[in-house]
Amino acid sequence: MKHAFSNGMECLHAYANQRMENDHGYAGNISFRGDVAYSYGHYAIGHIVDRKRRRMLVQENHYSTTTAGHIYNMRQACNHYEQLAVPYPSGQHKRNVKYFHYQYTTAMEKGKRQLYYTDQYRAAITAIVNVRRYCAWFRCKSKLSATMRRFHDINVNTIQQLITEKEREIEPRREHKAAALRVKHAVVYGRWQQALAEKLPKWRQGENIRLPYRPYELRGIGKQTTYLRLNGDHTRVETSMNAQVLTVHAKALWHIVHQSYIDQATITAFDPPIILDHYQVREICNGNLTVGCHYIEYGELKSIAVMLGISA
Repeated sequence: MKHAFSNGMECLHAYANQRMENDHGYAGNISFRGDVAYSYGHYAIGHIVDRKRRRMLVQENHYSTTTAGHIYNMRQACNHYEQLAVPYPSGQHKRNVKYFHYQYTTAMEKGKRQLYYTDQYRAAITAIVNVRRYCAWFRCKSKLSATMRRFHDINVNTIQQLITEKEREIEPRREHKAAALRVKHAVVYGRWQQALAEKLPKWRQGENIRLPYRPYELRGIGKQTTYLRLNGDHTRVETSMNAQVLTVHAKALWHIVHQSYIDQATITAFDPPIILDHYQVREICNGNLTVGCHYIEYGELKSIAVMLGISA
């Protein structure tokens, strides 16, 4: 069945959570056909290879600035999938394995020249881990050349030993750098919160503005909170990540979320699965909701419930 979506993010959320085989959706220059997502209708940027185990291949080569944005948005929409970046997401196994081998050899050469860091040696280990994951997903090790099989079987402990020796030399410098980084994070976080405080009230009032993204420097620190608002006639709940669901579905979910908050309980198994339009509920933890790629805190959900008249 073919679907037209109002924006690219909504199309990609539908791609990540589609429940019918051979679905076809599009919005502007983003589209998907079955398990493959495309930029400009022909350049494959993602391939869901196993929906049950939530595994997907992601395009490594960005091709253009616009396509790079499409890939970033797809990664966000599919962040509940285990992702592996390769140059050929359609599944050209030999070429993809050679790509990992190139990453490994390049990283090892750069690692030998580094005097104060160990990130290149760690990149070499990542390349080995990724090729093993790839071969395990597709069971293709036996089809590789002898050189690629030797690469697959490299003992990462030998590289880890190189890392340990170099880290002994650079520990004092690392402590100094960590202190400077904490100061930088505090400054970046403050600026982000200031920008958010200026734009969030206007966005909640219905203005068509983009909220500032969580800064890249804060990756891995806490979770990216999604904000909510109601559209003009209160028929849809809109998110700060350009997704939307019908309020009738949101109302049906509220009592489960509220009970989780009262009981301070975590729910991860739903039978049958809870589907909100194109998005599947993944977890409800102490009233905080994870649905698709969105993490929504209880306070955001409660404010919408109050506006809809289903909570005091």
